[in-house]
Order: sequence, then structure tokens, then C-alpha cells
Amino acid sequence: MIEKPETPYIPVGVKYPAVYQAALEVMKDTSEDALMSVTELVSGVAKILDPDFKTYLIYKDVSSASQDAGSRISSRKGRGGGYFISAGAADQSVDVDQVKVNKQDKVLEQHLWPIVSLWLRKAKSVVRTSYQVANLKRGGVWSNPDVVGLSTFEDLGFFDVEVVTAEVKPNLHNWRYFVTPKHPSR
Repeated sequence: MIEKPETPYIPVGVKYPAVYQAALEVMKDTSEDALMSVTELVSGVAKILDPDFKTYLIYKDVSSASQDAGSRISSRKGRGGGYFISAGAADQSVDVDQVKVNKQDKVLEQHLWPIVSLWLRKAKSVVRTSYQVANLKRGGVWSNPDVVGLSTFEDLGFFDVEVVTAEVKPNLHNWRYFVTPKHPSR
């Protein structure tokens, strides 16, 4: 029987595996208590790879790696945040099936957008709806909703606008808050 050499796990979304490997090398002394700033990390990776390597590509791969459940790279957002190697990550065995399920959830969410948009039009009488705005996300989880609807009303000469938004999740597992509508009768 021929044994395959063990290849290191490369997180989903990482375009350049060398960036991931270099980032692990640069961050070898980090922990959740001793974070590394993005500036230090990007410049350290650039020194290992090539000083002319585009910094935005380094940042993009490191950021993608930190969002993968099987990655050894983690990040803490906000003030005082940074990147670090997860505790026990070297011994962590990656459940490839679970990583695939996580990726599948993301795809399923995108498949639900047109259905929710249609539901808003048919069941809730929201005339103008769009799910294309969800592709414009920049700036975090709550930057803009997945589906947006706009209804206009003209009554007794007054013009009014109602904006309806929906954040679509395929299951409650990755939902942060359970929100009920203010007007359940509608």
C-alpha cells in the first residue's frame, strides 16, 4: 500500500496557500492573549514571500483563513483586536464534512433570497423587492440585509414609504438573535 504524504489543511477561500503557511510561521508566538496586528502580520508575510507581493492579497487570504472553522488562524475584531493561532489548533483534527456543511449553509442562504423576495411580493404585498443588494456587502455582518422591499402609499394626498428588510438564515444554528416582527398582523 502506498502512503500519501500528509498535506497541511488549507482553509476554504485561501487563494494562495503560501500566504497561509507564511502567516502561520509569522504568528507562531501569538495566542489569544498576545495578538498580532494586521499591519505586523501583512508585513511579516510579505518579508517571507516577496516584498512586492500585493498586501491586499495577503490580507484577503488571512481574513478568509480566520473565518474557516478548520483553520489554525483566528481573529478578534474591534478595538485591540488582531490575529492569533488558536490554542490547541496544532492538535486539532479537521472534520472536513463539517467544513463542507458550513460552506453549503452559505450557498443555501443565497438560494433562499429569491424565495423570500417572492414571498414578500405575494404574501406581504410588498411591490418592489430585491435580493441583489446582498451581493454588495462591505463592512460586516449587519452592513446590509439580504432582501429589501419598498412599498409606497398615497392616501388623501399624502405620500408615505415603508421599507421592509429581511436577513435570511437557513437554520437557527448560525443566527445570533431571534427577532420577531413588530407588526405580526401584517
